[in-house]
Amino acid sequence: MARPRSPHSTSDRQRIQFAYNADRSTPIGETFKYLLKSDKLPSRKGKHKGLDAIAAFWQPFAYQEKEELSDEEKIAIAQESIDTLSQQIDLIRETFGIEAPQAPTANPAQLQQEMRSVATAVVQEFVASGAFPASAVENVTAQTTNAVSNAVSKPAPSINEGVDFDEEALLGDLFDNSEIAA
Repeated sequence: MARPRSPHSTSDRQRIQFAYNADRSTPIGETFKYLLKSDKLPSRKGKHKGLDAIAAFWQPFAYQEKEELSDEEKIAIAQESIDTLSQQIDLIRETFGIEAPQAPTANPAQLQQEMRSVATAVVQEFVASGAFPASAVENVTAQTTNAVSNAVSKPAPSINEGVDFDEEALLGDLFDNSEIAA
């Protein structure tokens, strides 16, 4: 008995052929040789691995302009690609013993300088807009300069020392005593 026709039978499908001839001595040629002729991978599986790697990167871009897909569907495709690429990157790292890159640690002095620059720019904006009177800023600048010169001459406190401050002056009545005790 004949099998019923599948909705995606070979006569109904529209196919795209992708062919590429690479020089064997080029990096892409070496890659194709590995995928097609390696003892570790059957040729068919090697082709699929290569196509999967290409699709993992390019598929979100291919679907980006499809109007019939919602933004959520496009984002899901992109997220799936990111997950696949992350797995591929992890495989490379594990195979070759490469550690994941670490976020650079901030130099405290450089961070302090950057924070000071940002704070200065913000204060200048407030003065320019009239939100702060210029005389108040001059007063604060003098106090800050004295505090900074005193702080530079003192050694930095250790982590175990903590910081002492007047909670009432800093927080006011933001919390009542029952909230602080809890």
